[in-house]
Amino acid sequence: MSKEHAPIQVEALPVVENDLLRSEHVEYCLAIQRKIGTREKVIYYKMGPDISTILLTTNATEIIGIDGSFVGNPYTQDYVEKYWDLVDKKPIPPPGAFGYQWGDFTAEGYQPSKDEAQMFKEDLLDRKNRGYWNSRSPLNFQTDRLLIIELKRLGIARESIKISPQVDLITEITFDWAFPREATKARKIVYLPEFAVTESKRNIVALLKGSDGYYQKGLSPENTFAHVQDAQPFLKDAAVVAIGHQFKLNKDNDEYQRELWTALGHWYRPVFLDEYHNNLIDKLPERDPDYEDNKYGMKMHVFERKQYPVRKYKYNFAGNE
Repeated sequence: MSKEHAPIQVEALPVVENDLLRSEHVEYCLAIQRKIGTREKVIYYKMGPDISTILLTTNATEIIGIDGSFVGNPYTQDYVEKYWDLVDKKPIPPPGAFGYQWGDFTAEGYQPSKDEAQMFKEDLLDRKNRGYWNSRSPLNFQTDRLLIIELKRLGIARESIKISPQVDLITEITFDWAFPREATKARKIVYLPEFAVTESKRNIVALLKGSDGYYQKGLSPENTFAHVQDAQPFLKDAAVVAIGHQFKLNKDNDEYQRELWTALGHWYRPVFLDEYHNNLIDKLPERDPDYEDNKYGMKMHVFERKQYPVRKYKYNFAGNE
């Protein structure tokens, strides 16, 4: 077997060695990527700080992250330039806090409370074991910090990371990253606050247009159907849609897959993995059999469009086509 076709040793990848994701989760993401191929530009709805799974699943060069979390603080770059060694080691006050400027404390000398330190440790472990950041993490430790933790634990060189402050509610993050067995190349994440998209300025439409993938992990089925339809005008002919699994108590996932397929239309087809990879996440232990936290954070319903419908979509945003 040639080196190119030998199985990737996921345990040796930085994202696993640095305890950001489970090895099974990484293997599952890479299995999807082999099926769908490299995506150039992907819309990620409700992205939050989840950078690693979208990169491993799509190998995208450009990611349009639609999320209401505040991203692009003028001091965020300090996490990279000043606090890189500490950002994932202990909770520290966010860059720009008055205490730094007045000399009340330093990041190195700051002592978090026992509860704060324990919560930080638990949230990092949750991110690995569940496959997503729990809902309290951005509230307690800021989305910006979690983004930098993701970039660091992906093995990205800090010198390549640049975060632009918000301009017209848009933040851009650039960095260099190598997909497994590929050369390093420049990547870009453009963050849009959710309301800016629904208000639909022309520059927002220009950013979204020409995408060849749509990715979403959360939300109820009803909201998901609506958001997927909103994304259709911006997708290229050969597009991929990946939607996260629902909780067992919310929706049966076989039924949910059929409903998603119906909502997408007959020109899409489900993408199926082999039995080993399809069952890989199911075999992970769950803390509560009714909660399905692992499946919800890791497994995806994936659909691929091979042809475009005769009836072209129209932009349903005011002031555009």
